[in-house]
Amino acid sequence: MNQILNATKSLRAGLVVLAGISIFGGSASTQAASIGSPASIFEISFTGGGKRDFVSTPYVRAEEASGTIASVGSTTTLTLADEASAIYTNGRFTPGGATVDNKYILEVLDGRYIGLVAYIKSNVGNTLTIDEVSLPQDGLLVGSKYAIRKDWTIETLFGAASASSPLASGASTGSADVINIWSQKAQSYNSYYIRLSAGVYSWRDAIGNPAQHNRIPYGQGVQVVKRSPGNGTLTLTGELRSSRLRRDLLAGKTALVANLSPSPTTIGAMDISIARGNSTAASVVKIWSTAGSGSWVPYYRKVSDGKFYNAVGTLSDNQVIGAGKVVQVVNKSVDQIGATALTINSRQP
Repeated sequence: MNQILNATKSLRAGLVVLAGISIFGGSASTQAASIGSPASIFEISFTGGGKRDFVSTPYVRAEEASGTIASVGSTTTLTLADEASAIYTNGRFTPGGATVDNKYILEVLDGRYIGLVAYIKSNVGNTLTIDEVSLPQDGLLVGSKYAIRKDWTIETLFGAASASSPLASGASTGSADVINIWSQKAQSYNSYYIRLSAGVYSWRDAIGNPAQHNRIPYGQGVQVVKRSPGNGTLTLTGELRSSRLRRDLLAGKTALVANLSPSPTTIGAMDISIARGNSTAASVVKIWSTAGSGSWVPYYRKVSDGKFYNAVGTLSDNQVIGAGKVVQVVNKSVDQIGATALTINSRQP
């Protein structure tokens, strides 16, 4: 009962509506029958019939701590100031295992580096060791406001493993519907499924280990393979961020990036800060097409005007990225980290 979702807009099936309900608990796909302040909610679908598709959430989970950044010790450590330091007991924000919902992120809320989101590896009191970003060393993070939140996990995004899940269960990844979570460090997917064994449903990894609270990084998204015919649907809820996202991406590496809005956006509006070029031989943003067996369609950012063009040179700034969908970013230039990290705009309805 640790989430009170307090955003004021909601979108269902692509239409903006006001939702006079409040959603409690950790699951993004389960709504409690509670009356309260409006919550953000929308429903997305993903393609069935064995095709690959992608889902993502523009929402974050509830804030659990906040304050200002007091100092930055290195590219991976920082110390916080806040109004309730007693909550920073040693190890509170240190991740638990795959069966523990204890994966935390720190989000920078204002200042030069607004939108920076770091994964918390450990904490000793108010000093955090973080991962997945390189903290800028120019002093401009100091004094910025922050929020600490739990990040999404398999169960909190897709719901508890059960017969009523939008994903079909099976004995292995070869027979069940599968979700594949991208590892930007390893540059590969890790697979998970709902196992049905002796009448018991449970989330498992590809070799059968419990996996219900393996992390799904905010702002990334998940590949879904629904083997049965017909589209699947997923209801997403949470607190709506309104700022851009910052993401480190090394040269020669690929990132999966979510549409940060609960409504369709365009590749131009996302304004992803990749290096410019004059063809798809340069850094590109790719949009997933489910046509045929599915494929990534690349777009480059032209040197002359900074707009996006397709492989044959046609202006494509208005190519649509659906709500709850993702793009793939391929960095063919230099490392984009710290002060020069990728930035991705959030276009709110």
